[in-house]
Amino acid sequence: MKAFSLFNWRKNRHKVLSLLLKSLKGGHNKKALKQLAEDMVLSKILAFENRNFDCIAYPPSKSGKSDHASILADEISKLINVPTYKFLHRIKSTDSGQKDKTALERQQINFSAAEKISCKNLLIIDDIVTTGSTIKAIHKAILPKHSVAVAIAFRRHEIT
Repeated sequence: MKAFSLFNWRKNRHKVLSLLLKSLKGGHNKKALKQLAEDMVLSKILAFENRNFDCIAYPPSKSGKSDHASILADEISKLINVPTYKFLHRIKSTDSGQKDKTALERQQINFSAAEKISCKNLLIIDDIVTTGSTIKAIHKAILPKHSVAVAIAFRRHEIT
């Protein structure tokens, strides 16, 4: 799986980026999400040699409602004319987000696909990638032939 981001982020060094990422949570800053979707498409997604994505997936919210990840994925879907499927569900949901979890705890995240989707070339959209556990869990739930992950920011330089 290939993974790309707009920014490499260090929480204590990039105060402006930290404020932006915090403002996106919950999907309240739709204007910024739309702009970031356009930037992701122009600088990352359109740069791929094989742009024949079948579907777009994103981490589902704990509440099942629309949030920043779904809004970002929907905006990208409109720009590149690829469907976004809302077919992933969290297998084990916890009260806290990923922020305070250790790398080992993050590896426990699992998703299931509500229906069988035939998706050979998957585009995974996420806001922040720290350990890569979320994008790996999405890939595992869908099992495409190829997948590419694009995030707003990486907190690590390599996703293995």
